[in-house]
Order: sequence, then structure tokens, then C-alpha cells
Amino acid sequence: MESERRFREMADTLPQPIFECDLAGRVTFANQTAFDLYGYDRQDLDGEVNIFQVFAYEDREEMMKNFQRSLHEDRVFTYEYTGLRKEGTVFHLIVYSRPIIRDGMPVGLRGTIVDITERKRVEENIKQLADLSEKLVEIGSPMIFVIDRKRRIFLWNRAAEKISGYSPGEVMGNREVWNLLFPDRRDRTEFFEALREVELGRTLDGQRTKLLMKSGEVKVISWSGIKLEDSEGNGIGIVITAHDTTEYAKMEEEIRSERQFSRGIIEGADLFIVGFDPLGKITLFNRGAEKVTGVSANEAFGSDFFDRFIAKADRDAFRIAVSSIFEGIPPEQTEVAVITRNGDQMAVQWGWSVVRSKTGEIERVIAFGHDISYDRWLEEQMLLFMDAIESSNDGIAIFGKNDRLLFANPALLDMFGYRLEDVRGRHYKNFIQDSDVGGLLADGGNGGRGRMTCVRKDGSTFPAAISFAPVASSDGNPMATIAIARDVSEAIEYQKRLETLNRELESFAYTISHDLRAPLRGIRGFALALEEDYGESLDEAGRRYLERIGKIAENMDNLILDLLDYSRIGRIKSPPELVDLKKLVAEAYEEVRSAAEGRPANLSLAGDFPMICCEKSRAKQVFSNLLENSLKYSKNEIEIEVGCRDRGDEYEFWVKDNGIGFDMKYRDRIFDPFTRLERSGEGSGIGLATVKKIVETCGGRIEAESVPGEGSVFRFTIPKERKEA
Repeated sequence: MESERRFREMADTLPQPIFECDLAGRVTFANQTAFDLYGYDRQDLDGEVNIFQVFAYEDREEMMKNFQRSLHEDRVFTYEYTGLRKEGTVFHLIVYSRPIIRDGMPVGLRGTIVDITERKRVEENIKQLADLSEKLVEIGSPMIFVIDRKRRIFLWNRAAEKISGYSPGEVMGNREVWNLLFPDRRDRTEFFEALREVELGRTLDGQRTKLLMKSGEVKVISWSGIKLEDSEGNGIGIVITAHDTTEYAKMEEEIRSERQFSRGIIEGADLFIVGFDPLGKITLFNRGAEKVTGVSANEAFGSDFFDRFIAKADRDAFRIAVSSIFEGIPPEQTEVAVITRNGDQMAVQWGWSVVRSKTGEIERVIAFGHDISYDRWLEEQMLLFMDAIESSNDGIAIFGKNDRLLFANPALLDMFGYRLEDVRGRHYKNFIQDSDVGGLLADGGNGGRGRMTCVRKDGSTFPAAISFAPVASSDGNPMATIAIARDVSEAIEYQKRLETLNRELESFAYTISHDLRAPLRGIRGFALALEEDYGESLDEAGRRYLERIGKIAENMDNLILDLLDYSRIGRIKSPPELVDLKKLVAEAYEEVRSAAEGRPANLSLAGDFPMICCEKSRAKQVFSNLLENSLKYSKNEIEIEVGCRDRGDEYEFWVKDNGIGFDMKYRDRIFDPFTRLERSGEGSGIGLATVKKIVETCGGRIEAESVPGEGSVFRFTIPKERKEA
């Protein structure tokens, strides 16, 4: 099926091992990560590779049973096995599998693999602790020797001779023997002090000291001392019973080291490790558990694990599953979510170990929780990603480290006229005509974009906008490159048509300038001639009509000029130059101050005005139009403030006045051409529209604020980085 084929193509680029097999267990697909995990090459699939041969090294019969069970229910199954790599090494793994269903019938399995070798090592280390404890047993027959009141040995049994290497003749009656047995003065002094306590009537048991054997070996003996008395109760000596506990001491030290080592592993492991007794009371709660749940070990100790950390819906079944472990039933991998302090649920895969008493009874269960929430999230994201690229209108391709195509979505294949099997494995240069792109995809660093000429299957070409970005593995090394292509043939055609329309508009504008203004000049001229030649013959009303005709013609001419200028914004540009905006504002004000019509006016500047590179005429036009607007529609005493503020990536300017203001419901309409609200006075109504178009052509924005009767503020921004229209 097409969806399965695309799944395999996508899976081949993922960092998680993925496989598929048929009903007989023969591997039909495995992605590159799975090959790397087992150490196989792709050509190994040319023969028949059975999952029972590589997945289950020691438990194939169990895997065959699980395999058959997994085929009869459409859900995810989880099993743990030992795997065998090609070079012969064994490792531990968890397989998450689900049946592949076609036409309602299973045709095989699809699954992912997680290497849990490191986790098993931690579990095994903890098991060894329990095993070592059970190995401590009584070692050998006791050595017995008797010491008289003068610290002389007068009995030295066969076990003492065998252990020490000294015969009875060498030690009995020889007070110097203590220097031989205890060459360390401190050890000798401690031994004699212990003997004095026995002489005082105290029975010592479990004393431990070091003896130097005749062979030069130092052994640790554990001894007990009893006072020896005559019939009258007088002390006549001390009976020493001793055992060679050298191996025992070594084992104790080994256990102590193992405990410290295992405790360090448990506490430092990222795994969620928790131990509890048959009642479910927590006895072990490592840092990994604290990190996952947000609950400290002190808070967790003694509480019921199931009630506190397992959701109610799963609690009873999980408790029963754990109870079966205490009954000796071999545990299985279990997937049950844990509830954190915040009430969130985190998906966890559980493994098990047990701690037994000397009698072999299970005293505690140790649970190892592996956080699989990321695995679940990754599966969801993979499906979402697949849906996104499959349904995208843009062409999407994935190239491997060798710049060869791994995957292409339907939109890209339609764009080039290929099928995926025709192009998979081809170098990206096979699809472009440009000869100067070099290693654009492979060596793009952080990615980039550009326009290229692409070649279809039939040899025809088309322009495309290409964006690309590298994909890195978890260790930061480049793994693949994702490229997105969009056919811009229509966009280029639209651009050409727009350029043609702009040229036609320019020609039309000149036609308007010439053909419409010429009659207006004629009207004004004839009106003036009539007034000069026949003015005295006309009454007052006639002269007013002539004056009105001339004024209307003049306004019409100004309107045509304003429209012509408005149409040229963004199309016709003058060379940019370095402009001092503070001086520019002053110049603009001087040019329009006559609009105050004799009323007193005051201009103030606020902030620091920059030097910027711009079209000086257009910049002056913005300030001129806004200042003229403030002068025209102001009160008798005019106050105008022009300000500037540096906002990082842009400059903000404002023109504030104390004029008549306007209703804010017109805040957007005032920037429309020919909109003059209800204000009196002459004008084309295109001044603010011109300001807005100039500001937006430069990449800025403009807005207005006003209160009727209290004035207005016009604010606009200009980016510091000059943008081309």
C-alpha cells in the first residue's frame, strides 16, 4: 500500500530502530538505525533473516508464543528479550510491536526496539547484593588454644597448627610467640587488654584480630575467650576458640563496597527505582524517582506506592500484578503511568527485581521504571510530521549525508513529474540546472534559501524558490537535509505583468498630466481674460462666478498633481542621501507655516533626531503634510510638538497638536484618499493617504490618536534597516 511504502521511506531517516516482519517472522523491512543496532548490512536482507534468530537469542520459544499472541489483537504489545548482534555479542532489548492489518486480517508485525542493556546491568548489580549476603557461612573447624596466667600457651590444637603453620612445639611455653603472631604492637596490646577483661570474669565473643602466619600471610581470626578456673574458682588460664574469618572479612568488605557502589548507581541512575514491601510500603526511592514525580524520598518513604503514584484506573490491576511477584510468579514488563506531584501522568515501562531473605523468601520488590513518555511523544510527532508533509502543497524532500534523495512528498513528485522509486538515491544536482550552487544543500550550515532553475522529468525547466535546513542527530552531527521547493513560475509571470501594468500606469499618469491639465489651464486663462476684458460689464454675481471658475480649475489642477505624486510613491525613487532629520523638520515647517494664516504658532522638538539615509524629498513630504494638517485644523494659538524615540530596530516619530481633533471612529478612514471628514478649508483630501503610503513603502506603520476639541497625535515608525519597496 502507498501509505506503508511512505512509512518505510520516512522510517529509514529516523534515529529509532524500526522493523517489519511477515507472519512467518521473516524480516521484510528494517531501517538503517535497526541495521546499526544489530551490526548488519542491508544486503543481509537479501537472504531470509528471521526475527527469532536475531531478536531472541536465549528465549526463542517464548518469543514465538508472544509473536502468535501479538497477531490476534490490534494493539501495542511489549516484550523483553536478549538480542544477538552480528559479531556475536548479546544485549538486552524491549520490543514494542503491533500487528499490520490489511483487509481486516493480520499480515505481519511492525515494531520499534529499545536497547536496555545498561538498565539490566543496574538491575543485575542490585541482585548481586542479595546473592553475596547469602554466601556468608561458617568457615572451617575452630582453632583452640589455652593460655595460662603467665601468658604462655599450653594447649594448641590441630586446627590452630593447620591455620597458623606453627607446630605445638614452636608455640607452647614460648612467650616470644606473641611477637611472632602479633608483629604490630598495637594489635598485640589490644589482644592482651581483651585477655585481661576475660580474666576479670567477662566472657568475650566475636572479637576480631589479625595474626601473622608462619608463611608470612596475615589472616583475620574471630575469637571468643572464656576464663578457665580450678575447683576453688581461681583463674588458671583462658580458653580461646577462634575461626579463620579472612575470607569472611574479605566478603564483608566486598559486600560493603558493593553496597556503596550499588547505592551510588541507584541514587545516580536516571531510572525511576522504587522498592516496597508486600504491603506496598515504599522502602527505596532514588533520585530518578524524585526527579520524575517531584516528590522527595523523605516524603515517599513509608507511604503506599500504589495509592500515591498510580492512577485509580490502573491501581488494582497493578497491585495484583506486583502481588504475584511476591508469590514467586516470574514478573513481566508492565506499562503503567505514574502520577507526578502536579497531577500529570507520565508513561513508564516497569521492570522488576526481588530481594530475598536467607530462607529464600521474597522480602522486597525493586521496580525499575523507564520513562517512555518521550517514545510516545515521538510516535505522535512522527505521525503528525508524516501527515504534514504528505498534505503539504509545497514540495518537500529529504537528502541524506551524501546529498542523495531519501524521501519526497507527493507535491514534489508531481512538481517534477517523477515517481519516488524513479528518483530515490539520486544526487540533488540531478534536479537543478544551476551550475553555481556548489554544496548548497550539504554544506549549508544553518540552512538558507534561494531561487534555482529546476529540471522536470521531461526535460522542461521551471523556476523554484528553495529553502533548506540541516537535521542533526542527538550528538550534534549532521544527519540529513530537508529541502522545501515552491514553483514560482506564476509568481514570476505575475511580476512581469505587474511591471507591464506599472509602465502602463506611468504612461497613463503622464497622459493625465498633459491631457487633463491642458484644458484646465485653458479654463483658467479664459476666465482671467473674461475678467480683464469684460469685468466692468459684469455685475457682482458674474465676477464672483468667474473668480469661482478660476479657483475650481486651480484646485482641480492641484488634485491632479497630488494624484500623480501619489501614484509615483514606491515606483519612482530618487537616490537616497544622508539626511539630518532635525534640520529636515525645520525646513518642512518653514515651507508650510503659511497655512496658519497669521495665527500665532509655536513648534517644539522632543528627543534626539537621527541622521538617516533616505529619499529626502519623500521624508520631507511626510513631515510637511502632517505639519500642514496641524496648522490648518488648529485653534487660534497653535502648539505643535514633533518628537523622536529610538526603539532599537526602528525609530518612532510623532506630530502632536492642540487643534480641533476628530472622533476616533474615523481613525482608519482619515488615511483613505479624498477623505476630509467635516473640516472646513481647501485641499484634495489625499495628504494623509500620501503620508501612509510613504511610511508603509519604507516598511513602517502609522496610527492616529485624538480627542475632539483637544488635539491629535500622529505616530509613525521607520525601520533602521532601509528596505527596498
